[in-house]
Amino acid sequence: MIKIIDSIMGSGKTSHIIQVIKDNPNGKYIYITPYLAEVQRLQDNCPGFVEPAANKQTGETKLYDLNRLLEQGKNIASTHALFKLTDKYTLQALQKHNYTLIMDEVLEVVTTEGFKKDDLPSILKLELAHIDKDTGYLVWDKEDYSGAYDRVRKLCKTKSVAVVDNKVLVWTFPSIIFNYFKETYVCTYMFNVSVFKYYLDLNELTYDKYSVVKDNDSYCLSDYNPNEDKSNFKINIYTGKKNDIGTYTKEGRKGFSLLCGKWFEGANGDKLKELKNNMVTYFKHDLNNSPSDNNLWTCVLGNNDKFKKALSASPYTKGFAPCNCRATNEYRNKTAVAYIPNRFMDVYTQKFFQTNGISITRDDNRHWGLSEMLQFIWRSAIRDSKEINLYVPSMRMRHALQEWLGVPKAD
Repeated sequence: MIKIIDSIMGSGKTSHIIQVIKDNPNGKYIYITPYLAEVQRLQDNCPGFVEPAANKQTGETKLYDLNRLLEQGKNIASTHALFKLTDKYTLQALQKHNYTLIMDEVLEVVTTEGFKKDDLPSILKLELAHIDKDTGYLVWDKEDYSGAYDRVRKLCKTKSVAVVDNKVLVWTFPSIIFNYFKETYVCTYMFNVSVFKYYLDLNELTYDKYSVVKDNDSYCLSDYNPNEDKSNFKINIYTGKKNDIGTYTKEGRKGFSLLCGKWFEGANGDKLKELKNNMVTYFKHDLNNSPSDNNLWTCVLGNNDKFKKALSASPYTKGFAPCNCRATNEYRNKTAVAYIPNRFMDVYTQKFFQTNGISITRDDNRHWGLSEMLQFIWRSAIRDSKEINLYVPSMRMRHALQEWLGVPKAD
């Protein structure tokens, strides 16, 4: 059974989970979260949870320790990154105990990251593997192979490497693992436009959706309610000339991709300088020299943080957080936020689902981008019901947010 707890950030999802664990102390649990700090938070609230650790002296990896702890039936708290390394030994260990899986935020279950453009043609040329015409997955043929593509070989063993457009490798998390848990809790928001939702549908894994509500001093599950009261959110969204860099007209719809990853890759020095100047003047002048400790910002992810370096400036540099940041309270003191990227779902991730009969519309993609932005914004002081100031130069992202808040699309 998979229970999706779909409630806005800060509504008490983690508090409810901690309550579930404390109310059922004899249960076996695996708790996974994006960040080590949140692992510690659970351990502080639920003594007895163990974090897998590597052993440098023996060469044993965290995955080895995870599998060992599972064999012993320990309660485990760990990260998404480790859980994604699940192998056949993990599945074998899970069969010995009746575990409940708890995921704080959805796991990245489909991605093109970790593969190079020339991986597939090289693998096929060396006759190491072939593409299954019926499933579209890569099947490894050379059992005794050991070399540069050993990681791909291991992933193929769990049927987790798909091929899109006959040229791109896509990793998928082995869905069979969900059959090994007594029940699974997934704490998230806007589940309906998440890659995880498409993944569950593709693999025909059934789920029920819930909201979490506060009842006196405790949190409990209720019937799913998509209509949260947003009237208390105090977000002052910047409107003015600094938005010109991300603004397009109805006649120029191609401009809706301004400030996306591709735009950054092709942007010249002048455009990046303009964007940097916009942020500097936003924090210094529009916000009357907002203290640097109060400032939070992000941009698209780039190799070696090249865009972060290009846009950094003294009023806000130290307040950088990755645009895919979620499930952390580290930035809850930040009251001024600059959210620069125009987010789109990875094109090959979309194609992977669409090839397998799962439709993702332009509107779905826009709401996926909105969900990513909301996760970031809710790292700030807004999660404590405090007022924040926000600069979102992308017209597409800003209008999606204004629509979600139920306020006019004023520029």
